[in-house]
Amino acid sequence: MKKFISFVLLFVLIVVSCDIQPIPVSNCKISGTVNINDSSSPIGTIISLETSVGFPVKSIGISNLSGNFIMTGISPGDYKIFAGLDMDNDGIDDYSGYYGNNNPEVITLFSGDSLSVQITLYKNSRKGKYEIVSCRNK
Repeated sequence: MKKFISFVLLFVLIVVSCDIQPIPVSNCKISGTVNINDSSSPIGTIISLETSVGFPVKSIGISNLSGNFIMTGISPGDYKIFAGLDMDNDGIDDYSGYYGNNNPEVITLFSGDSLSVQITLYKNSRKGKYEIVSCRNK
């Protein structure tokens, strides 16, 4: 029985020690500038950081005419950066963009990394505004 208990304790110790993983330190930083292709003001633009599979991580708003921003306290990992500006507050971005050339680019941050990006926003095309009309008989 003593040997069995010793074996079980040794097994538990090995399993526990193999499963310990370091906690990632949130010491990465992303900074950059947002420009709008038609020279509109970038104030109000929301910069969103998502994991490479689309889970939201952090968002910040642009509050200066220069379009500069800084995101700190980011853990190492794979991310995508998106930006959108809703000028008329209707819940639909009038301008949008992302970090990358033709598609949102996945960026990989390692502990202590600092990345500088430039994002250009382009006007979104809309087919028109729609009015919601009740279908009830009057």
